[in-house]
Amino acid sequence: MQDPDINLKRRKQIALNLAAAFAGGAYYMTYMGKKVRQTPAHSGATYVEEILQGHPTRFREVCRMELPAFKKLCDILRRKRLLQNTAGVNVEEQLAMFLFTVGHNASNRQVQKRFHHSGETVSRHFNNTLNALTHLSARYICLPPPNIPPEIHDQPDFFPYFKDCIGAIDGTCILSQNVMAACSFDSRFTYVLAGWEDSIEDSTVLEAALSTDFQVPEGKYYLVDADYGNSPGFISPYPGIRYHQKDFAHGQPGPRNEREIFNYRHSSLQNSIERAFSVLKKRFQILTAATSYPIDSQVKLVLAMCTLHNYIHTVAGGEDWLYVEYDSENQYPPAEEEDKEEEDELSETEAWEEPYAVRRAPADVLRDKIARDMWVDYCRDE
Repeated sequence: MQDPDINLKRRKQIALNLAAAFAGGAYYMTYMGKKVRQTPAHSGATYVEEILQGHPTRFREVCRMELPAFKKLCDILRRKRLLQNTAGVNVEEQLAMFLFTVGHNASNRQVQKRFHHSGETVSRHFNNTLNALTHLSARYICLPPPNIPPEIHDQPDFFPYFKDCIGAIDGTCILSQNVMAACSFDSRFTYVLAGWEDSIEDSTVLEAALSTDFQVPEGKYYLVDADYGNSPGFISPYPGIRYHQKDFAHGQPGPRNEREIFNYRHSSLQNSIERAFSVLKKRFQILTAATSYPIDSQVKLVLAMCTLHNYIHTVAGGEDWLYVEYDSENQYPPAEEEDKEEEDELSETEAWEEPYAVRRAPADVLRDKIARDMWVDYCRDE
C-alpha cells in the first residue's frame, strides 16, 4: 500500500504541470501566435500593398472603386487631417478595411481574418473612417444651382418644356429607413435625408425636409413620383396613365396623347434618381442588408455612402463599370408608332378654357401646359 503523502505530492505535481502547460499555451496564442499572424508576409498592410500593386480588377472588386479614386481619396483625408497614419495602420489600410466592410457587408470577424487585426482595431478604424467620410458630405452633396441642367437644355425632348426643373426626388428603403434623396440628372445626389422609419410616407419625409434645410428656388421645381403628389415645386406624373419606360417598350405603342407623352418624358428624367439608388446599393452592399449597427451609425452610413457615391462620380467623370452595367440592364427598345388620339376626359378646348384653368391648382395648370406644349410639338414633328 502506497504512502498517502506520496500520492498527494504526485497529484499536486500533475496539477502544477497541467497549469504550466495551459499558461504556456495561452501565452503562445496571445503573444507568439499574434506575432506569427502579423509577420510581414501576412499583415494587413501587406495585403493592401498587394491589391494596390495588383490587377485593377482585383482592387475594384475588393474596394468597390477604381484605384485612382482610392489614392486621391486617401490624399484628401490626409490633407484635411480627417485620417492619419497610426502606429500599426496607415490611411490606405484604414480606408481599405472600411470599403471592404461596406462594399461586401463584411462582418467584423471577416475583416479581422482578411486584414489580420483585432476586433477592437477593426471597429475603431471603421468608426473613424465613417466619421471622416460623413464630414466630407457638405463638400460633395450640395443643392443644385438654379441654372437649366445640361441634360435638359441639350435634349429637344426635354427643352424647353422642363427648363425650370432642377432635379428628381424619390425615397427608398435603406437599413430600415425611408431615405429621401434629390439628385441631378446625371445621377449625383444633391440632398439626402435619412433617419426616418421605412413605414413613414414619402410625403411626410419631404415635409420634414422642407421644414429644415431643403429649399426649392422660386420658380423652379423637382420631378417626383406619384406618392408625393403634384404640388408647387414638385411635379408628379399623371396618375392612371402609362408611365414607366418599359410600358412604352417591347412592341407597346408610343405616346398617344398629351398625358402619355408627358409621363413618358417625365419617367425618362425621373429615372436618374432610380439609377443613382440602384448603383449606390450595388456598390455598397451593406445598405441592402439588416445590420446591428446603432441607429446613429446607420444614419451616418447612408450619408457617408452617398458622399462616396458623389465622390466617385466626380473622379470618374460620371461613369464607371456599375453605371455601365445598370444602363445595359435597363435598355428598352423604342416603342412602335401608332395613331395618336386625344384625351377622353377633356378636349383641348375644354382643358384650356380660362375659367377652368383658374380653378385648377397652380401645379396642375403647369403640368397641363407642359404636356400640351409637348404634344403639339410632337404631333407637328411626326
